[in-house]
Amino acid sequence: MVYRIIQELVNNAIKHAQADQILIQLAQEQHTLTLTVEDNGRGFDKKQAQSKKSAGLLNIQSRVDFLKGRMDLQSSLGLGTTVEIELPIV
Repeated sequence: MVYRIIQELVNNAIKHAQADQILIQLAQEQHTLTLTVEDNGRGFDKKQAQSKKSAGLLNIQSRVDFLKGRMDLQSSLGLGTTVEIELPIV
């Protein structure tokens, strides 16, 4: 599932944000796995994206929820996007 989350985030950065740089970080600290994906793409308005119910973002959130994790998404027009996901390791 973590692979599919990363795959969707990278696909979004390339296809929709037209990013030419993507940073993927995966770290484990005790019982938490932290995934951070940052891009230098076009960015977007979070409120507008939430109202559209983007299938990609819904799929990611669904997977994070299933894994009992937390997702924080930061994006600004013209400044790219950062997604941080924390997942408990059982």
